[in-house]
Order: sequence, then structure tokens, then C-alpha cells
Amino acid sequence: MTRVFLADSQTEVRSALRLLLLDMNMKVVGNAADWPTALAQAAGTQPDMLVVDWDLIPTGNSLLELRATCPEAVVIV
Repeated sequence: MTRVFLADSQTEVRSALRLLLLDMNMKVVGNAADWPTALAQAAGTQPDMLVVDWDLIPTGNSLLELRATCPEAVVIV
């Protein structure tokens, strides 16, 4: 079963994505409403996939930081 971590500022979007992923037999292992929480929690959930809202990512090397915390995960922005 694919393990997915969701990061989006909108609760409704995270809920909708969770339902869609569950329908696809994937397991949502964590979620975050802001970037610092996503960075802090994602690695601990050992996700296979990260689904991140583009508007949540600050400028700079932030996406590289996320990739470094979860190097094996597929990142979908």
C-alpha cells in the first residue's frame, strides 16, 4: 500500500485528497497545513509519496529541503 503525506493549507482540500487517495487504496500517513509542519513531520511518517500545494512552498531551496528529508519519496506539487 502506497503511503502518502499531504501538505495543503486548506482543510477541505486535504480532506478531498484523503478521500480520493483512500479510494485508490493508498494510505494517508500524515498531513500538514503549513510548510514548517510539513518539513518537521513528513520524514517521520516514511511516505512513499508527498503531495504538496505549490503555494505552500516558500522561495529558495525549500523543496530541496523536503527532498532531503524524504529522499525515497515521489514529490507531487
